[in-house]
Amino acid sequence: MTMIFCHACSKEILDSASHCSECGAPQTAKILTRTQTLAPKPALEPLPAGIKGWCWGGFLLNFIWGIRFRIWWGLLALIPLVGIGVSIWFGFKGRELAWRQGNWASVEEFNRTQRRWSIAGMVFVVTAVAISLLMEVSKETRFSSPPSNEIAAGIDLSFPQKTLHQEPPAQESATPIQEHVQDDVVLANIDKEGVDLLETRYGHLTANEHSQLVLGSRLVKPAIQANSSLSIKESFRIGDDDLVIIENRGGTACPALFNFVLIGANGARSYPTFGTCSDIYQAEHSGNAVAVTMQGESNLPYRYLFADGVLTENGKKIQPQPVRNFSVEAVIEDIDGYTNIRAQPNGQSAVIGRVKMGESFQTHPQNSEWWKVKMIDGSTGFIHRSRIVLLQKRF
Repeated sequence: MTMIFCHACSKEILDSASHCSECGAPQTAKILTRTQTLAPKPALEPLPAGIKGWCWGGFLLNFIWGIRFRIWWGLLALIPLVGIGVSIWFGFKGRELAWRQGNWASVEEFNRTQRRWSIAGMVFVVTAVAISLLMEVSKETRFSSPPSNEIAAGIDLSFPQKTLHQEPPAQESATPIQEHVQDDVVLANIDKEGVDLLETRYGHLTANEHSQLVLGSRLVKPAIQANSSLSIKESFRIGDDDLVIIENRGGTACPALFNFVLIGANGARSYPTFGTCSDIYQAEHSGNAVAVTMQGESNLPYRYLFADGVLTENGKKIQPQPVRNFSVEAVIEDIDGYTNIRAQPNGQSAVIGRVKMGESFQTHPQNSEWWKVKMIDGSTGFIHRSRIVLLQKRF
């Protein structure tokens, strides 16, 4: 005679008893043992109340949930794109499929199991998202601090460093260029990406609303006209002057070109545009010289040296481009905000037009006080040379 425990009150009773002698609970419901094999329910058998509903376990854990409930085609979830459809199908039909695949003792037992799978799915998703966020934060932290050999502009060269410290040509300078050391006083407001405003010893250097470089309220001459935008990258003290590197940003074909601007007590002067269209460079400063090195065609290094007011490229002086009639773009600088265009080269001639600040026109250097100019519409006239500011060559 075998004794068992009542499933309701745990009283020990005979296994043949139909009711518990202690609490009277019926003993006809048999709980499946671990050794019993689950028998699938017929597909056409009506579903009990409480079975239908969204299956979060199947939706979030797809193929893992499918393996547990012996729904083997759920392994299709491992196939990209197909897995999305499997997850959605498990979400809609998962509870019904799981019910028909197992010999559940009760609806309550079934719901408890599915609830645990739903919780497991939620925990899995939250954990995956948390790990992804931590990895992203770790990546940003790792790259936020520049390496020790990185320059103030936040740019490191991609070609071997040995090319940056080669002996300079004899015609450039006998003094080796040492690695640039930042001047915190001059560079207090320069960050890795460049700035729009720099406080120099001789006034504020910035770009105006026409994307032209100005010192205080006066245009830097020759004027630098941005192709897209101007960015102040670095500043160096050269004796009593400040030497500034300006990046002229372009488009996809030519991301950037550069200009040196020398700022002193007598104003600001820009030097010819230079660069290889690369926006990656390294600057080095020694004494009264500043060298900028960057990659050019075939990954060959180009070295631009500014020393004693002369700009050279790989040892050769950068010469100004030949000037033809109406080949130079220019703007006007006038406290009135506009300048009259005269029919003849004198101040008593009839006014035939007017050009406003920021508007460009064509001209060229001429040996007279009045320069002939050509407007956008093709008309020509004369403007006094004191009002004309030539623009650097754009790209």
